[in-house]
Amino acid sequence: MKPKILVVDNHPMILKFMTDLLQKEGYQVKSAEDGLSALDVIGSYTPDIMFIDLVMPNISGEKLCRIVRSNPKYRNVFICILSAIAAEQEVDYTQFEANACIAKGPLNKMAQYVLSVLQDARSRSLPTGRGKTIGLDEVYKRHITKELLHSKRHFETIIGNMSQGILELNSDGRIVYVNALGLSLIGVSELALLGTHFSDLFQGEQNHTVRELLRTGLEGPVSLSEDSPLSLNEREITLNLIPVKDEKRVSMIVILDDVSQRRRMKLELIQAQKMKAISTLAGGIAHEFNNALQGITGNLDLLELKIYDQKQVEKFVHPMKSSIERMSSLIDQLLAYAQGGKYQPKLIFLNSIIEDTLRTVQHTLGRHISIEKCLGQDLYSVEADMAQLQMVLLAVLNNAEEAIEGEGKIRIVTKNAEINEKSVKNQFEVRPGPYACICIEDNGKGMDEVTRLRIFEPFFTTKFHGRGFGMAAVYGIVKNHNGWIDISSSAEEGTSICIYLPAAEKFKESKPDIEVFETVLVIEDEEPVLQVTADMLETIGYKVLMARSGRDAVEFVQKYKDQIHAAILDLGLPDMSGSNVFNKLREARAEIKILISSGYALDDPAQEMLNRGADGFLQKPYTLSTLSSKLKELLAKG
Repeated sequence: MKPKILVVDNHPMILKFMTDLLQKEGYQVKSAEDGLSALDVIGSYTPDIMFIDLVMPNISGEKLCRIVRSNPKYRNVFICILSAIAAEQEVDYTQFEANACIAKGPLNKMAQYVLSVLQDARSRSLPTGRGKTIGLDEVYKRHITKELLHSKRHFETIIGNMSQGILELNSDGRIVYVNALGLSLIGVSELALLGTHFSDLFQGEQNHTVRELLRTGLEGPVSLSEDSPLSLNEREITLNLIPVKDEKRVSMIVILDDVSQRRRMKLELIQAQKMKAISTLAGGIAHEFNNALQGITGNLDLLELKIYDQKQVEKFVHPMKSSIERMSSLIDQLLAYAQGGKYQPKLIFLNSIIEDTLRTVQHTLGRHISIEKCLGQDLYSVEADMAQLQMVLLAVLNNAEEAIEGEGKIRIVTKNAEINEKSVKNQFEVRPGPYACICIEDNGKGMDEVTRLRIFEPFFTTKFHGRGFGMAAVYGIVKNHNGWIDISSSAEEGTSICIYLPAAEKFKESKPDIEVFETVLVIEDEEPVLQVTADMLETIGYKVLMARSGRDAVEFVQKYKDQIHAAILDLGLPDMSGSNVFNKLREARAEIKILISSGYALDDPAQEMLNRGADGFLQKPYTLSTLSSKLKELLAKG
């Protein structure tokens, strides 16, 4: 029995020529006018040999070959390409796993080549000149064909690099072409996608919507707006459908636009505007409440003075004061949410405050919850209010605990983050720069998108009626510190809340490198002050000499001279005035740097010595940071 043959060509004359030729030779022949029709045929008819035109509508010959070869059922089919463009464009048919290629030319010559290839196919021998097109000597280059091929490649390059997904559908809604971005949006390989119905990419009600759009789109362009996008491969997309009609057929161009990012930004903008409006209202309410509470509190204090019966005070007044304290605490949270001010900002090391907070709350967390810490090294410091930052940590930890049902884990991570222009272009009110980041992750039940968008609303909760401003206060405090919050969560997969706070400076939360600096003479008669100043100086790398009187100080300078580089001089010494000590120190060593120190403000004695050449003033009490910067500044002058 002779092999079964399928001829695929969009030219009716070639189809008739091939069918008549092959049937005359006794072959069983079927034909298809394009690649899509061929796929329908081979669904119920398995050919032994296929003759495939290279340039066809509705799936090209090259892509049809690839689809056939990707199916194990057709691995042994002998494929011969029929090429009308062989003279104008080199055809490397081995790349798409065809067995032979015949250039279309004079029909009598084509007949000879076809029968020769059939002989090779039946004997399973390779045609002579493997990889070369048969019959090229019988055809010649055509300028118009070359120009058309160039134009085709030009448009394929443009469409292939567009920032939108482009698909072509036949009149039945089946996919016959898709560009690179379209494949990326859909998430299916080209060979698996071609020939499938476009509406099958969507589920449920959306499938019905797409079918209606396709039906309407055959009459004229239709589109689906950004306000009602479709879901595709976990993305939100809009559709534009444009019919393309010619004398023979109707096809449709589908433009896919991924609007996921735009919609997310739009929702976040709306949410930010909503939160800002609520915070403005919250600030006004807090102000009025505080005024009212002040009146109540003052009158209760007065009332307590008038009531002599202590039992009555304990029974009636104390409960009212307790309620006022509770209300006051709630208003503090309300003010925090309303971004009412950083009350006492100072340089803070995040790792330290996390350790302190965990020591405070760890015993209150359920035993079923384990805490894992991954605290980064060389962390940037931040300028923040410590009490408010602890409120933030407690609120987020409490949220994480409530999200865990049964045994679970909370993981706390700190790290540095360099936020650049590119990474913040889709974030509102976020400035590029260095940030210190705290991430609190739990493996609890997680949140859906609706809950994630509402988590910072006052009194919002998924467990019971709202009882306070926990996460709302977190939002206000972080915003007030010029920071931002990134939340990622999905149902049943836990939640990660990352808080970004701007670095105060490129100052690392690491132990300072100890260098050996110059020798400093500390002149102080108060033993505790003398000792702590010496300890501070040694901590930051200075050698220290300690003088408890003016006379001792002068003797040190006279004895060690060039070895003493600076002196910290207290003005209130018991044996001689500070002014006198200053004079004698400069007489003993003119180059010595003298820093005047006093528990008083910069008054006349200190100012008088500065006028006479003292190098600086240090107000008590001073911090280690202030002491260090003052000395560095002083000694840097040379």
